[in-house]
Amino acid sequence: MFILFSFLSCNSFLSKENEKSFVKKYRLLKLDGEICNTCFIDVQENYIYKIFKNEKEIGKGEWNITLPIDYPGYVLKLENGPKCMIYDSDTIIDYIDRRKFYK
Repeated sequence: MFILFSFLSCNSFLSKENEKSFVKKYRLLKLDGEICNTCFIDVQENYIYKIFKNEKEIGKGEWNITLPIDYPGYVLKLENGPKCMIYDSDTIIDYIDRRKFYK
């Protein structure tokens, strides 16, 4: 039990090196429920990502990386982004949905 806790504790410390592979531009397929052929996301080192449409910045959000227990590496988590894992080798983001749904 102690060994597992120690392993998980040591791996939970993120470093700039782990984050660097996620800092890049990603093609964005859908924005706020609409297909967008001219959208992309620019993930920046300051834990902010910017949303661009037709080369114009139209929004931003926060990001971080996490180390899931069922995958041997880090994955990207985007505010208002998909719940699935985004790997460092990915170049496409399925969606960003900034709409607020009320029941």
